Amino acid sequence: MRNFLSIQRLMFVMGIILVGLVCLVVIRASLLQSLQPNVKAVTDITVDQDFIAQHLAEAIRYKTISFQKAPKGEAFRCTTISSQNTRLEEDEAKPFDKFHDFLRNTYPKVHSTLTKEVINQHSLLYTWEGTDSALKPILIMAHQDVVPIESEKKWDYPPFAGEIAKGYIWGRGAIDDKGPLIAIFEAIEFLISQGFRPARTIYFAFGHDEEIGGKQGAAEIAKQLNHRGLQFEFILDEGTPITKGIILGIAKPVAVIAIAEKGYLTLELCTIGKGGHSSMPPKTTAVSIIAKAVNQLVENPFPSRFDGVVESMFEALAPEVSFSKQLIFANLWLTKPLVKNELASKPTTNAIIRTTMAPTMLSGSAKENVLPQSASAVINFRILPGETTTSVIKRVETIINDSRVTVRPLNILSEPSKISDSNSASFDLLRRTVREVFPNTIVAPSLLMATTDSKFYARLATNTYRFNPITMIPGDPARIHGLNERISVQDMAKAVKFYIRLFKRASLPLT
Repeated sequence: MRNFLSIQRLMFVMGIILVGLVCLVVIRASLLQSLQPNVKAVTDITVDQDFIAQHLAEAIRYKTISFQKAPKGEAFRCTTISSQNTRLEEDEAKPFDKFHDFLRNTYPKVHSTLTKEVINQHSLLYTWEGTDSALKPILIMAHQDVVPIESEKKWDYPPFAGEIAKGYIWGRGAIDDKGPLIAIFEAIEFLISQGFRPARTIYFAFGHDEEIGGKQGAAEIAKQLNHRGLQFEFILDEGTPITKGIILGIAKPVAVIAIAEKGYLTLELCTIGKGGHSSMPPKTTAVSIIAKAVNQLVENPFPSRFDGVVESMFEALAPEVSFSKQLIFANLWLTKPLVKNELASKPTTNAIIRTTMAPTMLSGSAKENVLPQSASAVINFRILPGETTTSVIKRVETIINDSRVTVRPLNILSEPSKISDSNSASFDLLRRTVREVFPNTIVAPSLLMATTDSKFYARLATNTYRFNPITMIPGDPARIHGLNERISVQDMAKAVKFYIRLFKRASLPLT
């Protein structure tokens, strides 16, 4: 009888605890308040979207391609690829020179008003002098170069024809990154035509080799600015877009402004084997050794982390989702393991909670019946803030644990960026500008999976943000560096309006 009463008391206490827990979860969700500012939509900016579309279409026709150079010599026997940045060959440089002529002819007011400097032959730096030297300047960035095309035949429209069809401008660079670059020029030309001059000085930096690391372009511009002792109120580079139906299934548009970017590292795994005829193979070959090493890495992914930028993003999104999701997002102290599992289940969200690795290249024998004398694999890592290139290399070597496999980094590598402040006046400026030009859009801080030219400017500002004022729907992210890159004519016009409004807002003291 006593045992029965004890069980009853235990069940009663457990029931009380469960009810209390449910009440706490519900109360925390009900207390969520939106972090989105109330602003009025901008209605007094009128631009000619067809005219803008024609300018972007023409810009796409200049094949300002960054090519990754093949290795020279036999410095390393297994080398399959070189990431070393080199100066452009003459035939590669001509499209950049012609593109500069296009910018000068298309935007005459920009070039008669702003100070233009050519850095390292092909990169561009413009200075729009402000009227108030007491205000810290800002830096706006984009890049001129684009990635190569694998097969033009698979495109719906030729990738460098700059076709305008079905409401879109089609071609390589439409999104990454000539769309934003042209939008910036259009905005400056518009404002000068209106008689506007900023109170705050604005710098514009346009590198020419971002797609292969930026060492000849952005790195040289940053060096020049650093020598001049400049410090910026904030820096804005290319980055994350406005999404529809991509972020956690939220129906409303979500503008994700990256307050940090992942680090970048490419490792080559190499082993030397004994060549010979495939009819008499040894127990292990160079290929099987490399295959085993790659498989070990794939089977041991980096641990997931839910902190820093991701927590800030969820904090901003939590008040904007359905109540059922609010119950989860407002109680991460309880639900974090479930949320992490859900994020890890999809490649697009898995990348925000862990350092990712992707085997991208394999090399062995040149003939099917010949044992290779060497074999190699190339693996690309995108590194979460809080980790380093050194810690990644150490982990890779520990997991492989095979003295026959040499691990070495290729030439392009960068550490994860520091995390910028999403509660700063500069972030609020961006958030308000987005909501003025794109009404009812939710704005949240985020993490950029890629790496940008902004990494070279880290010492020049406390806060660096990465954002493209372009709307993307499911399927659009794959167009970047992929097939059928495009931007809608309407979105291009809105991007121009965003920069117009941003330059006017940023001209004033930030509060």
